[in-house]
Order: sequence, then structure tokens, then C-alpha cells
Amino acid sequence: MAASARANCPLPLCADPVFLDNDTAVISSLRDALMAAMGQDIELVQRRTYQEITGAWLDGSVDAAWTCGYPFLQHRAHLSLIGVPVWHGKPLYQSYLIAAADDPAVHGCVARAGEILM
Repeated sequence: MAASARANCPLPLCADPVFLDNDTAVISSLRDALMAAMGQDIELVQRRTYQEITGAWLDGSVDAAWTCGYPFLQHRAHLSLIGVPVWHGKPLYQSYLIAAADDPAVHGCVARAGEILM
């Protein structure tokens, strides 16, 4: 749908797959916060995988998505970055590597706990 045809319609925005269908309170709060920040109605479109979200971006069925940076890096020639997370006042992204404490496969990682890995 062309942007002019969507002028009076909610912005279709894909939500990160981490937001589960059954967590309606979180999804509702997210939608309300985004609508307040953007000053317009938003239709949160949920997909199960990052591949499905990326497909929706590329086929034009959504205008934007809240996702990790990897799909953007893969398809930066076809997408525009409109926002980044701010962590401790800087545009940084933070992730956690989580594993069972007694898993021998991650023993070396546990020894490096607290390090910044790049």
C-alpha cells in the first residue's frame, strides 16, 4: 500500500519475536508507549521469526520493525535505520549469553564472565 493511501491508517510495525502472543499486557504497553512517542496509531504485527519479519519489511507489508540489527545489516541497501537503542546515554546494544551453570561446554565462557566480548 502506498504511503499516501496509509495516511489515515495505523502504521504497521512488526514486533520482535521475543514478544509472545500470550503476553497481551506487555504487547499492549509496548503499543501504547510507541503510539505516544510517535504521535500516531500503530498496528503491531507479530511474526514468529526474524526471517518472517525481514520478509514483511522487504515485501512492503509493514513499514517498520522493532528487531535486532542483523537483518538491517543483511539488507541495508533496501532498509532505512530510524532509531537505535540508547544504553547508559550512548547508542549501544547489550546482549547476554545465558547457559546452565553446570554445563561443561560453557566452562570457558564462565571463566570470562564480566568481560566485554566483541
